[in-house]
Amino acid sequence: MSRGYLILLMLLFPTMSLAEMPSPILDQAKLRRGSELFPRTSIEKNWAPTYQIKSQTLRVRGHEVIDVSADDPSQHQSAAVDPSLRLRWIGETQGIALLAVERELEDWSGKYIRHKYARLNLANMTWLDPMTLPEPKGNDNFFGPAAEQPLEIRPQAALVLPQVMVVFSKEVISRESSFGEAIRYWLCAYRPDQSEPAWIKAFPVSEYAERYQTVDWRQHEDRVVHLTNFGSTLIVCPSPLSPLILMDIETGESYDQIPAIWEYNRAFTGPTASLFYLSRFGLDYEVDEVVDNPIVWEDEGPLSQEVLQRRIDDRLAGERRLHQGRELFYGKYEAYISAGPFLVTWPESDESRLLVAVSRSAKCDPGGYSQPEECLLYEVDLGSDLSLSSMTRLPRMANGLPCFPVKESALLGCEVGALARVRRYEDVVYGEGFGTALEDLALPVEWFREYIPRAPKAWHHALPKQDVFAKDHKFLFRPTIAYMIERNDPLLHLQINIVDLQSGLDQVLTLDLPLTFPLPEPTLGKKYTAADGTATYVRTPGPFGIWIDQLEVTDNMLTVILGSDRERNAVSFDISSLYPQESPQEE
Repeated sequence: MSRGYLILLMLLFPTMSLAEMPSPILDQAKLRRGSELFPRTSIEKNWAPTYQIKSQTLRVRGHEVIDVSADDPSQHQSAAVDPSLRLRWIGETQGIALLAVERELEDWSGKYIRHKYARLNLANMTWLDPMTLPEPKGNDNFFGPAAEQPLEIRPQAALVLPQVMVVFSKEVISRESSFGEAIRYWLCAYRPDQSEPAWIKAFPVSEYAERYQTVDWRQHEDRVVHLTNFGSTLIVCPSPLSPLILMDIETGESYDQIPAIWEYNRAFTGPTASLFYLSRFGLDYEVDEVVDNPIVWEDEGPLSQEVLQRRIDDRLAGERRLHQGRELFYGKYEAYISAGPFLVTWPESDESRLLVAVSRSAKCDPGGYSQPEECLLYEVDLGSDLSLSSMTRLPRMANGLPCFPVKESALLGCEVGALARVRRYEDVVYGEGFGTALEDLALPVEWFREYIPRAPKAWHHALPKQDVFAKDHKFLFRPTIAYMIERNDPLLHLQINIVDLQSGLDQVLTLDLPLTFPLPEPTLGKKYTAADGTATYVRTPGPFGIWIDQLEVTDNMLTVILGSDRERNAVSFDISSLYPQESPQEE
């Protein structure tokens, strides 16, 4: 065997009860960089996130929201739901808070979360009536047993804006499973104190779903950002195969969209015109204009029969070319939005762009599975309408964990923890070709880096939560590997990857966390056994036992929030030594 190990995928013993799980000894926790120790500054047991709403201080702990504004604890007010549920803060407007009420369930594929949304009146800490969801309409294409199955509306995402609360849901066949195949998507906007929607919009499942036989595009639904607001505009993306839609927040009316963004390619015409452009399937840039523009403009006068017929012929020819391009494309590829759209705003220039990641795969034979072949990254300009401004390719599939602006650029997370720093597109000084080809429409990639885990050989390795990160003006902080070197050693090591936002270079901090007793053997994971049978190693695909649940960095102080199935605790460290002799020009 090439590495001397036999790999076994195992379902081990039933999940350990909470009483059998160890607790962290927080006052002995140490944060180090190599042998350098960072001073521990504070400990907070049973930590809970805090939200400041005007003069009101609120904490969301487990299944309750607590108003801790009063100095006297006996005067604290609270609102709670069933203890088996968990609350997650979404936002607040006009004195009304919106919270996700989450229930953890489990099926053959593992644990998953179902949630609904609830509104809390912060003035008297009482729950308002549930928001009314649309009635399922079903699908005209259903026949036989499927048509008789019960349907339900499952909320997926919510957005709190100054005047409305927007809830995005999907209509699915009701079943007790993490899987729910959508047959329709719903968007409802509510006034903060009203239970009935101010407006409702329905979106069908994309027509492109019928073209896909081998790729499971639905697995990327949780990476799609369904709702984004930009001023008075709502940006909606119902699914990985759906268009990007611009809607008026007040009325719910759609006024622009980009369908099938993955069909666009960079193209070049020359040498006479010397022009780069983005068009569907790389066709002549005039094809899109001919097909999209009206045959007769509203402000045009009467047209001669000859001119009118020529425009009609051009429209028909353009539609034929688009049809041919579409058939050729989908004969070779399957593509969908794999992450985004992500809104990136640069306060210094008051500019905003959307970043949309697309997976494009070569088709395979029926019964096989196509794998993501390449990641296309599109930049969308947000003016009076939606327009593509540039695109590029990345070596790894983008997932947007994280995605935020850095000076004139954006830092974008990719699979396996890779990072790309892409610069906002601007005209280049010299482009390829001749004449006026000064705009190449290639989104600049300043750097792309992959990071190799630096955990030592250990009895147990556990992967981190993927959506945890913190940043300041200089660094990105995120958890990496957690490990225990020896089977019976009650010392857990939690690594934190630190990435310099300017260069992309990284370093590793390690949190050494003593436990009251060793962690039990995981119930799910890969077990590696040495060829001679003398040693066993376990690797779990996600957090196990105790993990880094959240990170916060403020004023050179790093706070690590430790999560477990029992509680969350916080421990803070002074990391000033990471910032020696900073200059004002540093990011």
